[in-house]
Amino acid sequence: MKISNVEVFKVKVPLKYQIVGWQSVLSRTSSGPSLDYTLHTIVRITTDDGSQGLGESASNTPDYDELLINNYLVPKIRGEDAFNTEKIVDKMETAMARGASIFVGGWTGYPAMAAVEVALYDVAAKALDIPIYNMLGGKYRETVPVTWVMGIKSVKDSVKEAVEATKAGFKEIKIKADVTARENVEKVKAVRQAIGDKVRIRMDANGQWKPKQAINIIKAMERFDLDCIEQPVDGIEGLAEVSRNVDTPVMADESLQTPNDAFRLLHENAAQVFNVYIMKSGLVNSKKILGIASAQGIPAMLGSNLELGIGTSASIHLAVSSKELSLPCDLIGTMHHSDDITTPEIEVRDGELTVPKGAGLGLTFNPGKAEKYSKTD
Repeated sequence: MKISNVEVFKVKVPLKYQIVGWQSVLSRTSSGPSLDYTLHTIVRITTDDGSQGLGESASNTPDYDELLINNYLVPKIRGEDAFNTEKIVDKMETAMARGASIFVGGWTGYPAMAAVEVALYDVAAKALDIPIYNMLGGKYRETVPVTWVMGIKSVKDSVKEAVEATKAGFKEIKIKADVTARENVEKVKAVRQAIGDKVRIRMDANGQWKPKQAINIIKAMERFDLDCIEQPVDGIEGLAEVSRNVDTPVMADESLQTPNDAFRLLHENAAQVFNVYIMKSGLVNSKKILGIASAQGIPAMLGSNLELGIGTSASIHLAVSSKELSLPCDLIGTMHHSDDITTPEIEVRDGELTVPKGAGLGLTFNPGKAEKYSKTD
């Protein structure tokens, strides 16, 4: 079952409401305006027997993804057996290392590679008429607990949203950090008082603080039982400095992309929690990172960059097949979008996700929706 064709669809899908704070994540800047849509790269692989598989990159840089896929990745993988994922991933990484791994808005070429890799798993699992999780170790759990992730809001609005999410069954609230130290502390305090002590709270700074600033802010929040602080500063050295000076566990996100990153984070004692993304690492390397975390007793969860159904489903398959995951995951992309380009709709019930039924990802591509949301500018 050899790869014969790789298609790229660029889509722009509206959100249900504006989200302040995610623009800083997607553009890799310290702050940014609100988002009312997201950009995605959809990959469809076709093999010589006509089988097809889907993948997605939610890097918000579809033009760049398309360039990398068509010019660097496809020439290296066309004609390969779609089942040889480890070999194909190695070939794609080699292609990137030889010139394609340039930075755009802080992202490397990994999201494009991850999209191709997920499509490979989808087409291979469909050929075997099994769900992807059966290629990743089988089903370890039935559902995946999900974190409710809030954008940057006022203290009052944050409290209101956190209370609503708690009533809906979410067991963890993630607060996007603002640039103002006092506002962050007041927000955590108010949310904790509103939702009580049975729900986890974590704050995500997306690397925007400096080490000394991060230490001071975290220390001021620790009395409110902060579960962990996600990527308070940029870089592994900065994370290590913060970790040495606070009691709150530090979660690595942007600093964790490869198995080598995981080893370095552990060696430097820079992080006590891992946030793993398929979009950053792919399925093969994500599974390896989770294995490293498990061997060292590091709690782990799966992150999100507001993926559509394809990317979210891939993460759910990884989550249900991975014993190592011990924390609620941030798989909230489909909850925030007003539409999708696949069916069925991925639903959250009582703060938990269920894996889609069927072979591969368990989803069906809707060409009409892909055309409706086609990114042309």
